Amino acid sequence: GGFREASLKRIFGEDLKKGADNLTEFLAQLGVSHRFADHKIPTESFQAIVDKAFAGERGKNFIGSKESFLETANKRGVIKLALT
Repeated sequence: GGFREASLKRIFGEDLKKGADNLTEFLAQLGVSHRFADHKIPTESFQAIVDKAFAGERGKNFIGSKESFLETANKRGVIKLALT
């Protein structure tokens, strides 16, 4: 939340889920996939990338939890994980 969420809402609008969809569509129009597999990143490497991102300095800028990110990414087809 806080200023980070407010900044994202200024950029993407009040509905951040719609904003995420708009960003995905924009990237697709540029020919840039939002799926890790399309960039030849193996599934087994994905978790380490996410762990490092959330643990680093920039991870402090994320407004959601790592668990929420993984769940959403899996639902949107960005990744395919067996979540427990």
